[in-house]
Amino acid sequence: MKNFISIIVPVYNGEANILKCVNSLLKQTYKNFEIILVNDGSNDRTLEILTPLVLEHSSLKLINKKNEGVSIARNVGLENASGQYITFMDSDDWVQGTYLEKVAETIEKYQSDCIYFNYYEEYNNSKSILVEDFKKVENYSKEKIRTKLIPLFIGGKEGLLMGSVWRGIYKSSILKEKVKFKKNINYMEDLIFNIAILKYAEKVTVSNIAPYYYFINESSVTGKYLDNMHSVSNQVLQELTSEINSSC
Repeated sequence: MKNFISIIVPVYNGEANILKCVNSLLKQTYKNFEIILVNDGSNDRTLEILTPLVLEHSSLKLINKKNEGVSIARNVGLENASGQYITFMDSDDWVQGTYLEKVAETIEKYQSDCIYFNYYEEYNNSKSILVEDFKKVENYSKEKIRTKLIPLFIGGKEGLLMGSVWRGIYKSSILKEKVKFKKNINYMEDLIFNIAILKYAEKVTVSNIAPYYYFINESSVTGKYLDNMHSVSNQVLQELTSEINSSC
């Protein structure tokens, strides 16, 4: 049976949280899925932790590669994904046991190209805060995607949506044929990717389910000062402007 959902998990030095991440996926009530783990040149115990799991569970696929950054790692995952729909997960996050069941039900009901959902922010003290961007289920046609949804991702007058790819699931045909992550960008690459996808989507659903727990890691690239932040920001702005212009 063809996998209905592929979950791509890039991992770099994820020994602290990768087991919790993968176990939360293995405990899903929904079973028609595959997990693609892309080990991006980790030099800690990541590979040691993942290898026995892959041998034990047929739903797991492990790809080892040299360290090239999260964008290329995700692209490698895309090349190896067989699901009709594809989603992503960060290696220090986790999901509820009914995560894929809820997502699959939403896909079956609305037959959308993309679905976005709410999530929880989780902190080191185990405190979780619901981020409820979507109060109800709502469908966006091509015109509403352009005039309503894209402005929310880039910060319009009605608000701002976090553009991370783990809060969405996407029809694989769009990703494999038309959209990839920018290889030279590892900062705000999610937002650029989402804007590019929305350019091709005919129908998008936003849902008030919240099955995903996003771990707030202050030592991540978004929480640190970067010496080259000015040049990185300019590069991101150029890419984002290009995608917005072609979308709108």
